[in-house]
Amino acid sequence: MVFADEKLKQEPLTATFKKETLQEALLALQLTTRFNYKTDNDTITLLKTKNYVKIKR
Repeated sequence: MVFADEKLKQEPLTATFKKETLQEALLALQLTTRFNYKTDNDTITLLKTKNYVKIKR
């Protein structure tokens, strides 16, 4: 996991996921913290956003 913004790296996040996929976990975390993410092969990059992310269901 790569943080594209140092401010995002400082955001306190604590969560426990048992059966969720990685995508489901990231979507759940987006409900509490302003970020977006992109995947490239085995790398996930977290990006700070100024607006809340619209979550597709």
